[in-house]
Amino acid sequence: METIASDGGLLRQQRLKMFIGGKWLESSTARTLERFNPFQQTVWATVPDASAEEVKAAVTAATTTACQSPTRRRL
Repeated sequence: METIASDGGLLRQQRLKMFIGGKWLESSTARTLERFNPFQQTVWATVPDASAEEVKAAVTAATTTACQSPTRRRL
């Protein structure tokens, strides 16, 4: 994706994926959200709109990784 900057140059928009369980994934919903830069008045990235199941999978993967970390803080 590209947009034209006010000075005539091209600004590159990023299309990002979700990182879940060590893999870069697209959303199963195929919906996306645009991330807006208020200073430049431009869209700088398009991100997946995760489903509830994808959010749950991401939280589970992050929790598992954190619990297995050798630097995990022990109480």
